[in-house]
Amino acid sequence: MATESSPFDTEVSTRKTSVSQRKQIIAIANSHISGRKLGAPLTNMSLSILRDKSYECMD
Repeated sequence: MATESSPFDTEVSTRKTSVSQRKQIIAIANSHISGRKLGAPLTNMSLSILRDKSYECMD
């Protein structure tokens, strides 16, 4: 059964990927979902996805 989601069910963050910014969040919407804040580092899960490039073959 499919469910509808609202814009408040999705967290979106933007990161600066330069070395000097250390991949910190520079903008975030709906941060109440994860509790992350501006300046937060990448999570271990995100680092793993970048390392193994699993984003190339799956959503």
